[in-house]
Amino acid sequence: MVQQISRKHYPRLLNFRLTLFVVVFLSICKVNSVEGRQYWRRTQGAVGKRSSVDSSMFQLARRSVNYGRRQLSSALRFFHKDDVFEAKNEMPSSDVDEDDSISSKLTEIISELRDNLKSEKVMNMLAKKLLSEETSRAVKKVRNIIKNFPDIGIVDIFNLYPTKDVVNSILALSRLQNLKRVEDEISERKYDFSNPSKEASSSDINKNNVSMNEPELLCDLAHYAVFANAAYGWKMGLFSRRPRIGNLAALTSKTGIGRRDVIAAKWGSKTHRPAYFLVRDTTKQKIVLCIRGTLSATDILTNLCCTAENFFTHDDAEILPDEDTPSNETNVFRKNISLSYKARAHLGMLAAAKGIAKNTRKLIASELASNPNFDLVIIGHSLGGGTAAVLGTMWQDTFPGLVVYAYGCPCVGPLNAQPTINKSIVSVIGEGDPFSCLSLGHLVDISSALSILCENHSLLNEILERTQPDVTSMSKEDRKWSYDTMQKLQECMTAEKLYPSGRILHMGGNLFGSNDGITLKEVSQDLFHFLQLHRRMLDLSQHIPHRYEGVLSRLCSNVQNSDY
Repeated sequence: MVQQISRKHYPRLLNFRLTLFVVVFLSICKVNSVEGRQYWRRTQGAVGKRSSVDSSMFQLARRSVNYGRRQLSSALRFFHKDDVFEAKNEMPSSDVDEDDSISSKLTEIISELRDNLKSEKVMNMLAKKLLSEETSRAVKKVRNIIKNFPDIGIVDIFNLYPTKDVVNSILALSRLQNLKRVEDEISERKYDFSNPSKEASSSDINKNNVSMNEPELLCDLAHYAVFANAAYGWKMGLFSRRPRIGNLAALTSKTGIGRRDVIAAKWGSKTHRPAYFLVRDTTKQKIVLCIRGTLSATDILTNLCCTAENFFTHDDAEILPDEDTPSNETNVFRKNISLSYKARAHLGMLAAAKGIAKNTRKLIASELASNPNFDLVIIGHSLGGGTAAVLGTMWQDTFPGLVVYAYGCPCVGPLNAQPTINKSIVSVIGEGDPFSCLSLGHLVDISSALSILCENHSLLNEILERTQPDVTSMSKEDRKWSYDTMQKLQECMTAEKLYPSGRILHMGGNLFGSNDGITLKEVSQDLFHFLQLHRRMLDLSQHIPHRYEGVLSRLCSNVQNSDY
């Protein structure tokens, strides 16, 4: 039975619906964005015309997202009582019918709001109002990915198993992984624990050493690592020796490119539209397209659209025939497209590559036509490196001589498909970079392996008894048993995984470490087949662009100062 409502509560209740929606809008709206500011002005004007809600509430909500959430929480708590609220019967009997009618309407409004919040209709409405169409689609895609985790194969081990079993399983699996990694390295170097004096020959050690065998490539990588770092703008250079205010000033100062050689630059990013710049590198006779990595919330959203998508590698394949084209010609056209290349890549990076291609293709074609001795180089770090790899695959026939340098390249595509097998792409991946083996398939495999250990306590306990953090302290029998056990677990890890693209150069060494530990050698994609569990697996300092620039620069200096 709805209680009677006092007249003094009318303004608060009649404006509740409008106020609540405004507060929800502002609580999730990025007020600093252009769309947020525009929507804020429209909303504030509408509220001022239709009600007398205190404007200070909106000012506070505009300054702080948390304030808006607290207001929403307070409003919902006010109406989540058993009755609408406790009010005294202060109204004349002649107004009882009218009051009951208003109370019924308010009760319906509250019930509707509760249902909408539970069914996420409000969130969908907010996305349409506050976000661009591209961002709204990306948000929906990410929500669907998370919702379909069980269908993808990701096991929610933290909800299915006790925390103690999960922790022990992680510890056991990390020991098995560490042992297998050491054993594989020993096998590669032809080195045996039983005979420590037996070492690999110098030719075997230096076989894949890029710094010794390809010094020109090393110097090019060091040269363009500066460009990849400069793409992050002037804010990333505040802690350098000579900081510059302004993105263009930082770019020209850091790279040595003149202002007249800056062809185009887009420093702001949107969903599936990362920042980039296009310049002429007259010293090396290259047109350089540099794509920025992750630096904003929209870049993170692009990364989270992490499913794999097929695409055409030939640039003309993106332009489908018109509707007026006869059906027989259309079938021939599509047949020719399907025979171009087999390509499959990260959805967000693929969308980003298509967006940048649309904005820069004509400019690049014009510059190459004006400078016939120049070639195109596409570079990038992190998300920019993955996008550069996809874009280079799309343009490999459009711009002959194209080369891609990807620093800290994330997981882009599956094995035995473009752009993973594209040798015109050179990916430099630092040792311990957390994003070199992180995709949905990696999460499926690692969660499956951990769930097997959580369910098989006897196997889990035996692993913990037989293994040690220090592999050299284990007996030969325990090492062999642990190695075989890890191989059996890996046989169950068959999900489709994404890998870094092209030719992979594995970089050893830290930004502030000694020069003795710096290495650069070519490895296969097999090194990134499994997600490795260790204490520094989420260490982002191993991924920052400064590390790649600093280590490659020091390595290049060492080569130039050496006898070879």
